[in-house]
Amino acid sequence: MLRLTARMLAAAFLLTVMGVALPHQSTMAQDSGWRVESVVPITDYLERLQIEAPPSMRFLSPGGIQVAYSPSPEIVCAANLLSGQERCALLGENHAYNLGYNEFFPPVRWSPDSTALALVGQPYLVLRDTDLGIADFKNQVYTNITDDNFEGNIFPDAAPGTTIDIQPTWSPDGSKIAIERQTLGEEGDFSNATITIIDVKTGEARDVANLPGHETYEFDSGSVISLDWSPDGTTLAVGVLHTRPDPVYDGVWLLDIDSGEWEQIVTVDAAGEFLGNQAENPIQIVTAPVEWSPDGARLLVWISDPMTQSEDNVCIWITIDSGEITSLPLPVTTDAEHPAAWPVQAAWSPDGSKLLVAALSLEPVSDDSALLLDPNGEGARMAGIYLFDVASGQRELLGYLPFQPSRMFKASWGTDGHVLISGYSFTLTGP
Repeated sequence: MLRLTARMLAAAFLLTVMGVALPHQSTMAQDSGWRVESVVPITDYLERLQIEAPPSMRFLSPGGIQVAYSPSPEIVCAANLLSGQERCALLGENHAYNLGYNEFFPPVRWSPDSTALALVGQPYLVLRDTDLGIADFKNQVYTNITDDNFEGNIFPDAAPGTTIDIQPTWSPDGSKIAIERQTLGEEGDFSNATITIIDVKTGEARDVANLPGHETYEFDSGSVISLDWSPDGTTLAVGVLHTRPDPVYDGVWLLDIDSGEWEQIVTVDAAGEFLGNQAENPIQIVTAPVEWSPDGARLLVWISDPMTQSEDNVCIWITIDSGEITSLPLPVTTDAEHPAAWPVQAAWSPDGSKLLVAALSLEPVSDDSALLLDPNGEGARMAGIYLFDVASGQRELLGYLPFQPSRMFKASWGTDGHVLISGYSFTLTGP
């Protein structure tokens, strides 16, 4: 069973986050012509390449073909599952990154063209300063683009001017990276964080804005729990959960990159309604990760309650123009009161019109062997692979896969139909 916990240690704050929630009902499409082919467990590919990378340390590329991993703290690599090619970049002992399991503070982020990896590690978890670096797999080199001339423990050794960067997200053209940044003051003290944009080539930094509610906080480092850049390059979607939860300022926000103006599009109260009675503390609602659809029309948001002991998640999408919020229409039981499946991963189609979702089945699966996408696979639980049309809300069950340990939330659907989801690689062909 999956359970997520992230502890943010900085001065006097602690943040713990885990996943929850329940899905809703919709109609079911039948045999639309979509087909799943060439189904292979990701682990099989890696074993053939003699690569040891636990599921929690695999980072899926946007193209649905490559997996990034770190064979040692000083090296990061990318393996092309189809060609068998492996490329690595040497980080060096002074730039070792902690790339452990953490879904709300991801230590790396793939570039849009799947040629490079932005690395920040997990400075607030290991309490060591890490600069924003780029592992260029095409040229197999590493570049530190935000060197602050400090290396070592954040507490108590950090020098004035030390910068702590988290939540890297690339601009659509790959020329810039947005981050949450904390710059330590003259006494090495924390203050208010900023959303900052870094030029990849020059390292030049531009502070766009302080975080929502910064006027009421002495420091708010680590409050950004998800960050994603809109396809048109004008807006950042930001999931916010302050280290002292705030029902006014937490939720999902849009940040205009030119003006620095914020717009809240999902409040804690609105998000909590999707959890229903599952929410133990309605104030502490996690709205992350957030992910734009490739056409920029919608925003995918995962919702959970960090205080619950449940392992379910709610997945919604927001139509940007209208502000309409739609809950992922997964099947429910016959009494329509309980979910029959709960989502664990999702990926937008390349055109943004559909969502591919892996959802753990809470009921026995169909005996129809045609629905077993990997008849030779083994697993105690099955994950249904669903395709949703976001305009109509209809869904189609493509089949079932034995659930494999894998990172929560994220999946990958490339333009050539290559898919990485639920621990598997396959191709998806449409009508």
